Amino acid sequence: MVNASGIDPSKKGSIRALEATNFFLATCRPASGRFSRPTWRERVGSRASRDGVDHRGIITVVLQAPAGAIVDQLRSKRLILILASAVLAVGAVLLSITAAPWAVYTSEVLIGGAGPFLGPTLAAVTMGIVGVTFFDRQFGKNQSFNSAGNVACALLIAGMSHFFGNRAIFITAAVLTIPRCSQFERLRARTSTMTSLVAEPVR
Repeated sequence: MVNASGIDPSKKGSIRALEATNFFLATCRPASGRFSRPTWRERVGSRASRDGVDHRGIITVVLQAPAGAIVDQLRSKRLILILASAVLAVGAVLLSITAAPWAVYTSEVLIGGAGPFLGPTLAAVTMGIVGVTFFDRQFGKNQSFNSAGNVACALLIAGMSHFFGNRAIFITAAVLTIPRCSQFERLRARTSTMTSLVAEPVR
């Protein structure tokens, strides 16, 4: 049975979890994007900061294609999301505890290596939940929730860094892994098609 939107009502819970996942996915960006470079330029110097970000960028580019193939082959999409989020959290924590250049390089390598797996995995999960017919519409909604998460995260990070300093940016990013992973649990509990990129028929 389907509702007026054409989507099986039994999938609504998984769709809400998917949208929440995309919202909280934005919370990993402070450790992997616009906040890290200026913060570490101030703390370790422009060269170490630039080199660390360059290493991250190279690794991200190199892993773009293999990441999609790996996601396609692995059955547990939830496990990929959890591992990638955990690696991002470790990178954020490392950035928060030391200003040593080795920490900058290591954290950026971790962040650059985990990032490319998130997009393909979420696309696979979306396909598994809503099917081919509704994929484009749901993918657009996913991006809307991700954009909303970016705004909320920017406000949260601004407040935390104002009161507690720049280290709070990375600590906050690591802590916010918890609500993100809680959404992965909901996806696993309610979605039987996460083990494949092939979508189940919408009934």
